Amino acid sequence: MSIKLIASDIDGTIINENREISKRTRDVIQRLKDHDIRFTFATGRSFDSTYLLAQSISNGDDTYGLICLNGQETYEFPSLIKTQKETLTFEESVKMMELGEKFYLGIMYCYDDVIYFQMDDLSYRDYMIAMGDDVKRFFNMNIETVEIKSVYDIQHRFETDRIQKIAYIQAPQYMDLVVNRMRESLDEKFELLQVGPGWTEVAIHDVTKGAALIEYAAKYGITPDEIMVFGDSENDISMLKIAKVAVVMENGMESAKAHATDFTLSNDDDGVAVYIEKYLDSLK
Repeated sequence: MSIKLIASDIDGTIINENREISKRTRDVIQRLKDHDIRFTFATGRSFDSTYLLAQSISNGDDTYGLICLNGQETYEFPSLIKTQKETLTFEESVKMMELGEKFYLGIMYCYDDVIYFQMDDLSYRDYMIAMGDDVKRFFNMNIETVEIKSVYDIQHRFETDRIQKIAYIQAPQYMDLVVNRMRESLDEKFELLQVGPGWTEVAIHDVTKGAALIEYAAKYGITPDEIMVFGDSENDISMLKIAKVAVVMENGMESAKAHATDFTLSNDDDGVAVYIEKYLDSLK
C-alpha cells in the first residue's frame, strides 16, 4: 500500500543544529504534492514555533497539519482550525511538583506566554555544572522565564489558562538513573517521556502524537498502513508504533530506535529529506 501521509517530529529530526529546515528538506516536502501525499509536523513544541516552521516550508497555497504539544493540540495550516485535548489540572500539577522535588529536579511549568521554573539552589548548581554550554538548550528563548518557589505561586493561572506541559530537567546522567524510579511513582494515567539529554516531560497516557496522528489521518480517509513517520525520542514512540513506515534518525535515542522499521541519516545530514527522496524515486 502506498504512503498518503508523512509526519515528522521537529527537534532532532527535521531541523538541523542551526534550528532550521534545510532547502533540500523544504524542496522534497514540496514534491510530496505531486504524489498526493500530505505532510504534518508532530512535535512537543507549542503552536507558535511550529506555525513559523510551517510558514517557512509553504509556497502560499499549501496545507499542512500541525500536531503540537505531543498531541494536545492539532491545527490545520493555514486555516488554523483547532482540535484540543485534555491537559493537566492544578491538582495533578501539584503531584508532579512533589515528584520532581522528591528527585531534586528542576520543574518547568510551560504556558504559551511564560515558562515558570522551580529548582532548589543546590540542584540548580549541579545542573549548571553538568550541562555547561548546553544549559537550558531546550528553552524557547523567545519566551520569558520566571522563577517560582512552588506551583502554588501560579495557582491563579490554572483558573484562567491551560498549562501546556510540565517538564523536568537535571544532569543527563542523573536523569537517566532516576527516570524509571519516577515512573514507578506515577499514576497509570501519566507517562514520563525522555525527549532530550536531561529533559523529561509529563504526558497524559491517552494524549499522544500517535493518537493525534490517527485522528488527523482519519479526517482524510488515511489509515495507519498509509503513514510514514520520522522521529528521534521517546515522545515519538506512540506514532512510531502505529505507522506502516517508522523511521528513526541516526542521532535518535535507543528507546526510539527499538520501535523503528527503518533508519535514516542524522538531522544534520538531512536524514528526513534523504529518506523521502529515496521513497519518491521508488515510485517512478
